[in-house]
Amino acid sequence: MKFLFSLFLFLLFYNTIYAQTFSWSGFPNGGTSYTTGIMTATITSTSPGFQNGTPRFIAGTTNGNAFCSLANSLELEQMFGNITNAQVTLTLDFTAGGTTSGLCGNITFKIKDINSDEPYQTFADWVEVNAIDGNNAAIAVANVTAAGGTNKTITTNGNTRIVKGHSNSAYGSRSSTACDDVTFTINAPAGGTLKRVILKYHPDYTTCPSCYYNFTGPNRPAYQYISIGPISYTNSSTTPTISAIGPTTFCSGGSVTLTSSAATGNTWSNGATTQSITVSTAGNYTVSVNSGGCTGTSAATVVTVNPAPSTPTISTSGPTTFCSGGSVTLTSSAATGNTWSTGATTQSITVSTAGTYTVTAGTAGCTATSAGTTVTINPTPSTPTIAASGPTTFCAGGSVVLTSSASTGNTWSTGETTQSITVSTAGSYTVSVNSGACPVTSTPTIVTVNSTPSAPTISASGPLTFCSGGSVTLTSSAATANTWSTGATTQSITVSASGTYSVTVGTTGCSATSATITVSVNSNPPTPTVTPSDPITFCVGDSVVLTSNATSGNIWSNGATTQSIVVSTAGTYSVTVGASGCSATSNNVIVTTNSIPPTPTITASQTSLCIPQSVTLTSSATSGNIWSTGATSNSISVSTSGTYSVSTTDANGCISASASVTINASPQPNAPTITANGPTTFCTGGSVTLTSSQATGNTWSTGAATQTIVVTTSGTYTLTYIDANGCTSAIASQTVSVNSNPAVPTITASGPTTFCTNGSVTLSSSATSGNTWSTGATTQSITVSTAGTYSVTVGATGCSATSNTITVTVNQNPATPTITASQLTLCSGQTATLTSNASSGNTWSTGETTQVITVSTPGTYSVSTSSNGCNSVNATVTITAGIAPSVNLNSVTICQGQTATLTATPSVTGGTYLWSPGGNTNASINVSPTTTTNYSVVYTLNGCSSATSTGTITVSIGNNVTFSANNLTGCAPLTVNLSNLTPGSPSNCLWTLGNGVTLNGCDATYTFTTPGCYDVTLSNTVGGCSGTQTIADYICVTASPNASFSMNPSVFSTSPQNINFINNSSNATSYEWDFGDGSTSILANPSHIYTNTETGYTVTLTATNAAGCLDIFSVSLGSTDGLVYYIPNTFTPDGDENNQTFQPVFTSGYDPYNFQMLIFNRWGELIFESFDALQGWDGTYGLKGKPVQDGIYTYKIVFKNPKLDDRITVSGHVTLIR
Repeated sequence: MKFLFSLFLFLLFYNTIYAQTFSWSGFPNGGTSYTTGIMTATITSTSPGFQNGTPRFIAGTTNGNAFCSLANSLELEQMFGNITNAQVTLTLDFTAGGTTSGLCGNITFKIKDINSDEPYQTFADWVEVNAIDGNNAAIAVANVTAAGGTNKTITTNGNTRIVKGHSNSAYGSRSSTACDDVTFTINAPAGGTLKRVILKYHPDYTTCPSCYYNFTGPNRPAYQYISIGPISYTNSSTTPTISAIGPTTFCSGGSVTLTSSAATGNTWSNGATTQSITVSTAGNYTVSVNSGGCTGTSAATVVTVNPAPSTPTISTSGPTTFCSGGSVTLTSSAATGNTWSTGATTQSITVSTAGTYTVTAGTAGCTATSAGTTVTINPTPSTPTIAASGPTTFCAGGSVVLTSSASTGNTWSTGETTQSITVSTAGSYTVSVNSGACPVTSTPTIVTVNSTPSAPTISASGPLTFCSGGSVTLTSSAATANTWSTGATTQSITVSASGTYSVTVGTTGCSATSATITVSVNSNPPTPTVTPSDPITFCVGDSVVLTSNATSGNIWSNGATTQSIVVSTAGTYSVTVGASGCSATSNNVIVTTNSIPPTPTITASQTSLCIPQSVTLTSSATSGNIWSTGATSNSISVSTSGTYSVSTTDANGCISASASVTINASPQPNAPTITANGPTTFCTGGSVTLTSSQATGNTWSTGAATQTIVVTTSGTYTLTYIDANGCTSAIASQTVSVNSNPAVPTITASGPTTFCTNGSVTLSSSATSGNTWSTGATTQSITVSTAGTYSVTVGATGCSATSNTITVTVNQNPATPTITASQLTLCSGQTATLTSNASSGNTWSTGETTQVITVSTPGTYSVSTSSNGCNSVNATVTITAGIAPSVNLNSVTICQGQTATLTATPSVTGGTYLWSPGGNTNASINVSPTTTTNYSVVYTLNGCSSATSTGTITVSIGNNVTFSANNLTGCAPLTVNLSNLTPGSPSNCLWTLGNGVTLNGCDATYTFTTPGCYDVTLSNTVGGCSGTQTIADYICVTASPNASFSMNPSVFSTSPQNINFINNSSNATSYEWDFGDGSTSILANPSHIYTNTETGYTVTLTATNAAGCLDIFSVSLGSTDGLVYYIPNTFTPDGDENNQTFQPVFTSGYDPYNFQMLIFNRWGELIFESFDALQGWDGTYGLKGKPVQDGIYTYKIVFKNPKLDDRITVSGHVTLIR
C-alpha cells in the first residue's frame, strides 16, 4: 500500500501588549490544510495570522509502504516578528480519511530534545514537540492537553512535557473517532528569541505488518516531522536599563545615584517612582516601566555597602621615651588590614628612631586611622673605661687603685662617686656615667685576691700496715702544688716501705704542711708446695688429688681450706698459706682433661639390598675403628640383615661409640601374572587389554611401564616386575592372534524410507547369509514401520562387517502448542493479547485462525495446530479478573539541608509507580524539602491502580549550639576550660580556635601562650542535625609581666649606704618594691638608704601589668659574699634538651644543707617537695610520676644565708607549658 504522510500545524500567537497580523504560506498548492487520503491535519485560528515571513516547504517521498520509508518527511520554516514575553499556542487537529483510519488512533505525544534521536521503545503513534531559543537552549513546553482517549498521564521531564495516549487497538479495528486533538503552549523567555518549534510524528509500527522492515531490526523506520523556524520576536514594551553615577560598591556612609533609561513611568524596587534614586544601603535594585498596560523590568543592579572599620588604637610594649639603641614595639588593635605610617602592613612594628607613628586599618576598601604615638630617644654618653694602678691579682692584704676615664658623673659599683677608688677585696668592679636619663656602664674589671691555702690532709687507698711486697697510695687533699716528704710533687704517691710521710702545699707564694702518716710492712710466711696423687692429665670423667705440704692455714684457689682437694675439671690450681696477716702462694699446678673423640658416623652405600647383593659401611673416623663385627678397618661389607655399629679410640686413649645402622636384605620377587580382558584371538580392528597383577613396577616388552597395555597386532608380549626394594622378578608372557574381517554388506530399500505413521518399508542385505540386523533379526530382509536408523552385520570365522546405516522417518502428529499471554489478569476495560508459539496452522476456541488474538473478557481459551494433516492436542490459558493492588509509603524526619528517601512498598511486586509532586516513576525517591512536605504515590500492577498512599518528610530545624568559658581574659599562659551548653545530647563535638588549633570532645581545656584575641568555634550534632557557633575575639590573652632588676652597688661596703635599683622588668605597668627592712616603694627605678649594713636583706620586686597579672623577683643584699640567685617564672618539660625542670639558680651565698622547695596546685595541694637545690621539679606528681596539666603553680622556697645566719622564704608563681 502506497502511503504519504502529512501533518499540519495550527499556531496561535498571543501577545499581552498588542496583537499582530500573521499569515501562513508555502503549503502545497497554497492551501491551509493537506489531505493524504489517510488523515487530514487542519490549521484553525481564532487570532491574527502571521506576517513578514518567508516560509519554506519540503515534501518527502514514499516507497509504497506506509510509514516504513526512511525518507518520509515534511518540513516548514516560518519567520516571525520581534516580540517578547509572549506565548505560542499550537493545536493539532486530526481527522481520519481514506481507507486506513487506524493511523489516527491512540496517538501518544512525547516532547524531547531534538538533538537526541535515540531508538524509541514505544510502538504507538506519537508526536514529539521541542522549542529552542536563539542560544540553542530548550524552552519549556507547557499546558499539554489531549482530547479523547483513556488512561492519559501528563508528566514533566526537564524542560519538556510528555503526553501518553491510551493503549492501541488491533490493526484494522480503529475507528475515525479515535483521533485525538492536542494543544500545547510554549512560554517564550523574557527578552529572548524563539528560534525553532519542531514537531515530529512517529508512526505506529504495529499497524504495518506488511512493511518490508522489521521494527526490531537495526533499520527501524525513521520519524516524520514538520519543523517551524527559525522564530525570533521581541516585546514592543521597552525594557528599562539602570545606569549608576559612581561605583556601586562603597563604604558605610557613602551612596550612589541609580538612573532609569525611561524618563517616566518608573517604579523602583524600593517604591520610588522618580527617574533617579540615591541609595546608601546594600541590596538588589530594579526598575519597572509600565507602557500600554505591560510592564518591563530591568536587570537588577547590585549595591554593596562595606562597613567602615573601627578606628584602631596603638598599644606599646614599653616606654616610648628611651635611650639610643633601645626600641619599642607598637601594636595595632586591628588584627589584620593594617598600614603603618612607616609603610609596614603587619599588626606590630618595632621602632628605634624618634618620630610620631600612626596606623591605618582597612577592610574592603574602607579605612580608619589611629591617633599618633610619639617616640622620643635620649642620647647616650660615651662608655667609660677603667685603668688599674697595678696588677689586679695580688695576695690578701694588697690593694689596687681603679680610675675612671670620665672626670665627673661617676658612680662605681661600690657606691663611690669619685673618679678613682682603692680596692683590696676580690670582685668585679664597674663604673657608670649618667648624662641625662641614659646611664652607660663600663666593662667590668676583675680583681683577684689570693689567700693562704689551708693545710692539706693525707688519705690512704688502703691499710697502712701490710705484708712484704704490698703497697699503699697516699693522696693529698690538694689537687695541685704538692711537695711530699719523699720529694715527689704529684697529688698521690705509692709507698711500699715502712716510714713516716707528709705533704706540703704552696700557691702564689703561700704554703701549708699536713700532719704525718706512718706506714708499717710485715714479713711473709714460707711458700707452700703441691703434690698430685696421679697424672694431672686425664680423660674427661676422671680426677686427681692435690695435697699441700702445709698441714694448716691452707686456702686453695677453688676456695677449699683442707690440706688436700680432689679435682676433675681442667684448670690452674694453687694453695695459699697465711700467718700474722701475711700469706704465701704455691706454684700453679695445671690440670688438663682430654676430651672424648668425636662420635663416629656410619655411611651406608644403601640400607636395603636384594639377595645375594652386599652393602659397604664406612666409618667417619679414618683410624682407631672397632666394628660390632670385630673388624678394625675404616669400611666393612655386609650381605645379611642386622644392626651394625663402630667405636673409635683417640691418641689419648679416649673412646667414643657411634649410633647403629640397620641393614635390610630382601629376597627376589615372584614373576607377575598377565590377565586379558577378552579373547586373545580376535578380528582385524579389534584389540585386547593385557593387565599386570602388579599395580606398579611393570616393564612390558613394548616398552610401556603401565599396569595395562592395549594390543591390536599378533605377537608374544612379555612383562617383568621390580618391587619396592628394587628387586627384579622373573619374566611373564602372553600370546595374541588377530584374524581378518569379511566384506561390508549393503542395504537395499523396497520403497521410500520416509512415510507417515502406520506405513512400512522392506530392507534387504547384499549378503545372502550370516546377517544380523540392528533389530536382532537374522534374515536377509526385514520390514520396518517405526522411525529409526537401521544397519546389518555379516559374520565369518568369528569376524564381522557392518553396513552403512539407513534412516527411516515416520511423520508424527504436531506438538501441543504453547500460549503466551500479554497479561493473565484483566482490569475493567482492559484487553489481553494471546499468542501461539506456532506461526501457522492455529485454530483458537474463538474460531480465529491467526497466530495472535485479543480477548477482553476473563475465561479459558484454547488453541491447536495442524501439520501434514495431523492435529495437535489443545493448549489452554485462563484469563482472570484483576484486583487493584495496595501500596504503603513510609515517613521520614531529616535535618535542614539533608536528603530523605521515601520508599513505596506494594502488596504485590512487579508494577509501576507514579509520585506526586515530581512525577517520579521509581519505587523510591530522594528529595530535600526545606519544610515539612507530604508526598503521595499510586501503584499500578497489571493495569490496575492502587489507592493513593501518602508519606510525610518532617524537616527538623537543627540544633542551637551554645558554649561558655571559665576565663575570657587573662595573661599568657592562660588556661581556659571550654564548656558545651548546647541543649539536647550533643555529640561529635569539635572546637576550632582562632590560632588554628582544633580540640575534640564536648568539653575541652586549652592553654593560650601567645598574646592576642582568639575566635572560638564549636561544631556538634544533636539528634542527627549538625550545628556551628562562632564567637569572634572570645578569648583575649595579655602578655605576662616579667620582673627583673639589678642593684648598684650589689653589696654593702659602708654604713649607712644608698643602693640604686635598676628595673629591668618587661610587659609591666606598675611596680611594688619591698626593700627587706620594712620599707617599700612604687617607683619604677627607686633608690634606698640602708642604715644597718651589718645584716643582709632580701629585696623583692612585684611587677604588675594592666590586666592585673604579676611576677615576683627577689635578690639578697649582703655585706660580703652576697646572696645571688634567680627564680624562673616559666619552664617547659616537653622532652627536649632545654628548660626541663623548675628550680632556683644560686650563684653564691646560700647553705645547700638548709634548703626546701614546695610546689602547690591551684587548690593548695602539695604536689612536690625537695630538700636539694640541685633537684628541680619536672612537672610530675605522685610515686608514679604522672604529668600535671599545663597551667600556673605556686612555689615556696626556704633557704639560709650562711654568712648572715638569715633564713629566707620566697613565694611566687611558675607557669608550666608543654
